[in-house]
Amino acid sequence: QADENFFETTTSVTISATTAPNKSSITLPADFATLRNLSITTVGMESTQFYFMSQSDRRFQEAAISGGSFANGGSAFYYDFVGLNEIILSPGADVEMACRMDYIRMIPDMMFPSSYPEGVPPEHYDFIVTWAVCEGLRAQNDARLGDYLSKLEWQKTSLINSVNTRQSKEPKFVRGYMEDEGWE
Repeated sequence: QADENFFETTTSVTISATTAPNKSSITLPADFATLRNLSITTVGMESTQFYFMSQSDRRFQEAAISGGSFANGGSAFYYDFVGLNEIILSPGADVEMACRMDYIRMIPDMMFPSSYPEGVPPEHYDFIVTWAVCEGLRAQNDARLGDYLSKLEWQKTSLINSVNTRQSKEPKFVRGYMEDEGWE
């Protein structure tokens, strides 16, 4: 059974040093779909934060002009995406840094001679077939579309229930030490 992080992948990248007003950048992996997290792994710089911000934002531009001071304890990058294969960072790093990138990977298209989709858990193959049938029936205005849509809904519910049964983050009530001291 696939867990909820089946499509999540981690890679290590290096943020190269640059001088102001240049920005640093990270080249995205070929299978990149969605960013989950960026974190610095260089010893002593682990607290560096990343904040998404458009390159057109004045703060992004001012940070690039002023340059980074990470060697002296700077603690934040603004980042934005450039096209489909690059993340740009502002301010530019003044020292080289190791970075961990967690992301959701793309699933490759099915291609001949493969008879199964790569990267998709086997228990979810039926979902793909049902969706394809629904799209064909929808294109033909076929009366049987309703039957397949109900099967698609059932499969979606099964998938959600499959993931929900693996969730372990349930809320727990914790009694605080000051609750009996009259704090209101």
